[in-house]
Amino acid sequence: MSLFVTAPDFDDPIGLLLACHNKILSHCETLEQLPAHLVSHGPDEEARQAAGRVLKYFCQAERLHHDDEEQNLFPLLTAYPDFPENLRAPLHNLSLQHRDLEKAWSKLSQDLEAIVAGKEVHLSP
Repeated sequence: MSLFVTAPDFDDPIGLLLACHNKILSHCETLEQLPAHLVSHGPDEEARQAAGRVLKYFCQAERLHHDDEEQNLFPLLTAYPDFPENLRAPLHNLSLQHRDLEKAWSKLSQDLEAIVAGKEVHLSP
């Protein structure tokens, strides 16, 4: 038994994908809490740090995550001989959702940058 939790690596690609999705959910939870925090405390140190962490993650890792899914995972899945035909449309929809998320991120990232700079920003919950 190890006293340390280790992250999955490329020997466990599904575990790696799951860990990445869990990290995305964690940052989304931070984003959900940020509007109320800003109303109560303004862009204090905690808000600036939280906004900075979310900004850093989604500007760097998330884009790579989408690319990895679309360039590596999705083609592997659809090339599998027994890949269910009824899953092709949902997989395509995931790619479209990635584009929608990238558009939404454009505005949100500007707001997060302002928070990091200590500026007052109104985020909708």
